[in-house]
Amino acid sequence: MGFRFRKSFKIAPGIRFNLNKKSAGISIGGKGVHYTLNTSGKRTVSAGIPGSGLYYTSSTSGKKSRTHKVSSGSGNRYQAPLSGGNNYTVPPQPGSPIPGGQYPQQPPQKDKTVATIIWLIFFFPVGLILMWTKTRWPKAVKIIISAFFAVLFLIAIASSIAYEKNPPPMSSSGIISISIDEDLVRLETGALNKNHKTIHADYTADYDAQILDGDFIAKYTAPDIVSADISLAYSDTLQVEIYAKNPGTTKMRIESLDGTIVSNAITIEVIGEPETVTEAEPESEPETEPETEASTEAAITTTAPSDENDDSGRSTSQTVYTTPTGSKYHFSKSCAGKNAIERSLDEVKDTYEPCKKCAQ
Repeated sequence: MGFRFRKSFKIAPGIRFNLNKKSAGISIGGKGVHYTLNTSGKRTVSAGIPGSGLYYTSSTSGKKSRTHKVSSGSGNRYQAPLSGGNNYTVPPQPGSPIPGGQYPQQPPQKDKTVATIIWLIFFFPVGLILMWTKTRWPKAVKIIISAFFAVLFLIAIASSIAYEKNPPPMSSSGIISISIDEDLVRLETGALNKNHKTIHADYTADYDAQILDGDFIAKYTAPDIVSADISLAYSDTLQVEIYAKNPGTTKMRIESLDGTIVSNAITIEVIGEPETVTEAEPESEPETEPETEASTEAAITTTAPSDENDDSGRSTSQTVYTTPTGSKYHFSKSCAGKNAIERSLDEVKDTYEPCKKCAQ
């Protein structure tokens, strides 16, 4: 399959500029009737009734054969070779007539149509030079193409001047515009794969600006419906993660941090149940079993001994301290010393005497 190329540009209503691999052309007209002229000289007229399938087409080729006649009085003719001499004859010079009155055909000049079309697309000044010097396109086509690019050039200059005189508004961080791709976003609370959605927004910024994620903020008409996280995806694209919070409808837009640049507003609808925040219940104190009579009695310490130094009134479960070499028991551990041994009163009351300092 051979390489093919075709591109059509709308110059004005009813006028189109056509490019293909071998030629360029202009089409004038619309549905029903139009006239086409291309650089090969071919002219096409088409007429028909739209929707009926009836049409008429007529094409004419621009190629014509050319012959050049010379007068019989011209002295520049070939001479017959002299008899008995050399039969060599001098070849005719370019442009000199040959016997019969016609000029020899010149080798055709190489056409630069493909190169011209490529340069017209990517860098039109070079393409225009090639068109006028290296192609055999009809002069009318060359004039129309030149006028088309001249108009584009003038429009570009006028736009540049207008931009310098009246620059567009710009945020302090260099943002010029913000545009959200979506118009409507629908979410559902509670559904794992439906309670959030990722959308994108386009932005433009000054050439020297260094844009950060924090230069953009989301604003809502109802802040309790959704929340959004904004981050930079590409050099001119934002990624916006929208999360559902409560059912309802809200409008959302993206703004620059200083509020100078505002995007278009989109509608966000959320269905489902509202989020419920469960409060942590206070920890209940562990239930204590009621004290038995026996444990109560065990916790009661005995009263101090009577004046008669009788230790019979002391609780037999009371803790006392003895020493390995001593013969007395003590109520105070510090009184017993470093080698104090913890024991119960039942164990020592028959073999040890009470300390006069702490056990009286």
